[in-house]
Amino acid sequence: MRFIGGVLICLGLVSLFGCAKKADSTVSSTALGSSAPASEPAVAEKVTYTDPVVGKGEPVASGDTVWVQYKGTLKNGTVFDENSGDADPFTFTLGQGPVIKGWDQGLLGMRVGGERKLHVPSSLGYGPNGQPPKIPANADLDFDIKLLGLVKVGEENVIDKTDLKTGTGRAAKTGDKVTIHYVGTLLNGKVFEDSNTYHQAYSFTIGAGQTLPCIDKGVQGMKVGGKRRIVAPPQVAYVGRALAGVPPNSEVVFTVDLLSIK
Repeated sequence: MRFIGGVLICLGLVSLFGCAKKADSTVSSTALGSSAPASEPAVAEKVTYTDPVVGKGEPVASGDTVWVQYKGTLKNGTVFDENSGDADPFTFTLGQGPVIKGWDQGLLGMRVGGERKLHVPSSLGYGPNGQPPKIPANADLDFDIKLLGLVKVGEENVIDKTDLKTGTGRAAKTGDKVTIHYVGTLLNGKVFEDSNTYHQAYSFTIGAGQTLPCIDKGVQGMKVGGKRRIVAPPQVAYVGRALAGVPPNSEVVFTVDLLSIK
C-alpha cells in the first residue's frame, strides 16, 4: 500500500494565486455590499456575482480553507488562467492574503458543490499594475468558480462519513483487525490510489497507528459488506507528506469497502 501507509517528506506549499473570466451581460448586481445613494460620496467598489448552483452545507466564512476549480477571463473573453479538467484543485485560506481581495470577498457564502460567476473590479484585483503579460493594467476580471471542498475554522480534524451501503453483522471497533478495499481521489475525482489495481486487499488493526487517521477513524462502525465515503482534511490525511498524485495540503476522498473483521 503505497499511500495509506507511506510516510514521506512534504513538498513546498502551493504558489501564490495569480489569475481571473469574461464580463457577462447576465452578471447580477447582487453585491457583497451596497452602493451609496447618488447624493452621498462614492464608496469603494465591490465584487458582484450570480450563483447558477448554490451547493450544500455550511457557507464559507473568513478564516475557512477552501478547494476550488476556476476559470478567469478578461473583458474581451481571453482566458488568462484556469485549473479545470485534471488540474489539481486550488486551495487557500480566506483572509490570509494569498489571493486577490476580490476572491477573499467573492467566495464568502459559497457552499460545497456550488458554482459562482464572480465579477472582480480592477481595484480588488491587480489594479493599475496589472499582472503582465496576461492581465493588463486596470483590468476588471471575471471568474467561473466551483467550490469542491471546505474546512471550517476549528474543524481541521473532522472527517465526513457517508454510508453508501450498510453491511451486516457487528460493527468494527478499536482493536479489530479489518480488511478493506479502497479508492482514493482528489476532490475533482482524480484517482491517486486504488487497491483493486493491485488485486490485494489492505489489512490493519484499528487504533494501532498502522494507517492514516482518517482511515483508522473512518472505518469504525462499519459492517462487513458495507461501503463508506470518507472525506478527509489534510490534517488527518497526508499533511506533512509528499506523495505521487497527491498535492500538499489536499483534502481527499476515500471510498472504502469493508471485507472482513477479526
